Amino acid sequence: MYNDKIKEIRLPQRSGREKRMDLQALFDRIGYTEGGTDTERLIRLHRCYATHVPFENIDVYNDKDISLKTEDLFDKIVTRRRGGYCVEMNCFFCASLQ
Repeated sequence: MYNDKIKEIRLPQRSGREKRMDLQALFDRIGYTEGGTDTERLIRLHRCYATHVPFENIDVYNDKDISLKTEDLFDKIVTRRRGGYCVEMNCFFCASLQ
């Protein structure tokens, strides 16, 4: 059921040609604030993301295709303030770290 909705899974790669992600909008969405060591910031970023972006699979049940394009995930998770399917959330978090 789920696998036929995901066309292909590729981790986001930066080519240098795509538009940069608006990290401040993401930080505002998840309640993240800067400060601390690299390790402390990564732990806090992960905690904020995990506690503010819920798992949801409603698109699968509504028979919608799942896009793993970073700009589509940004729109869904940040702009529309929705959650995501596990692979959506993980790909987007990965892209936000790059």
